[in-house]
Amino acid sequence: MYIMDWKQSRITFSSGVYEMLGYNSEEFNMYAALSFIHPDDIKIVNRIIQGVISHSVNTSLLSNKQYLKITFRALKKDGTYIKVLRQSSPYQMDIDGKFISNLTFLTDISFIKSHSNRVEWTLFSEDMDVSKFKENIYREFIGFFTSRELEIVYLIHNNFTNKEIASQLFISAHTVVAHRKNILRKSNCHNSRELLEFCQLNGITYDDQFYSACGLATGGTTGTADCGAEPGTQFLNDTFESNGATLSNSNFELLAGVTLYPNPAREVIFISSDQIIEKIELYDIIGKQILTTKETLEVRVNYLQKGLYLLKLYSGNTSVTKKITIE
Repeated sequence: MYIMDWKQSRITFSSGVYEMLGYNSEEFNMYAALSFIHPDDIKIVNRIIQGVISHSVNTSLLSNKQYLKITFRALKKDGTYIKVLRQSSPYQMDIDGKFISNLTFLTDISFIKSHSNRVEWTLFSEDMDVSKFKENIYREFIGFFTSRELEIVYLIHNNFTNKEIASQLFISAHTVVAHRKNILRKSNCHNSRELLEFCQLNGITYDDQFYSACGLATGGTTGTADCGAEPGTQFLNDTFESNGATLSNSNFELLAGVTLYPNPAREVIFISSDQIIEKIELYDIIGKQILTTKETLEVRVNYLQKGLYLLKLYSGNTSVTKKITIE
């Protein structure tokens, strides 16, 4: 355990650090406490910590009944790594309730067998505005992925294959594979589901966006793309009916409960869903809206040209976008 004083920029007390990590009290200073992290984890961990400190230093806390839990791989003095659970809570506050220092407990959880080394975090608070706290965390992850990487994450979310992503973004399938590897490496994820969960946890925006090699569209949801714009940029940000740009749990539930058949289709597509589908929107692959309909579980597609389309389904305050193929 240790106490970090953020106003003095130093650790004022530590105990048990040598036994767990091998660092003595002089070696385990503030710099060491913020850098004894696996290189694949450190950027994510420090973004989260920066968001926490930014919120806590500028917010009046009514009590010290808050704590942040975060897991990551910690570097021992002998060069090996262990998986640790870091639990931190406010320790000292000034007379205005402003955060001064925090108390941190480190627990070696390497004995818990897991195939994932993802950095995970959660917050408990009795009186903190958790939504504002999360906004500070989310702000730290702006720019975590490049615009091209966000395009690919969006298409992964919509179940596009590497070949289809390459066709959509006018790049080679080999380039798509390289981007996907880099995206997984940066987020310390092993597969697409872990990646989408990572984006949800850290407020990384990609949902409800359409992309094209023709750039920014004009004229709203029925607009067309300007092919003179920068290739591969976002051209439709359809967030006007959304609860936010990240993928919520309700979105996951809706996605899991929806089946489209047949797909590929020629005449009609039928929709099976555990949720009530209130509205359906059909877009072509460059984002132009083709159809809006309500209270139906079938969409006639016999008039459409062959190719890929996006079907957006609404249920309550949530929506999910599914890819369809017309033969």
